[in-house]
Amino acid sequence: MEAGSIAAACAAVGEALCQVAAVRPAQAGNVVATATAMAGALWQMAAPGTELRRLYESDPELAHAVVDVAPRLTDILDAMLRGYRADSEAE
Repeated sequence: MEAGSIAAACAAVGEALCQVAAVRPAQAGNVVATATAMAGALWQMAAPGTELRRLYESDPELAHAVVDVAPRLTDILDAMLRGYRADSEAE
């Protein structure tokens, strides 16, 4: 995917967020940026190399290190959007 098409896709998602979640354009941009950054970071934790994954799965004290990306990311973005909504209602 080319940079221009990525930017266009991000802009389209931001516009949709403004309509669906009733956030301002700057807030929508922050949500898109957070989703992108957190997806990458969480994926690194969810997909460690084979040896590291075996270690994580074999030691109960390390089991928390392997995350399920979708629910974790959904929770983060939901909290962010609820916070923006609460700010809007307080104004």
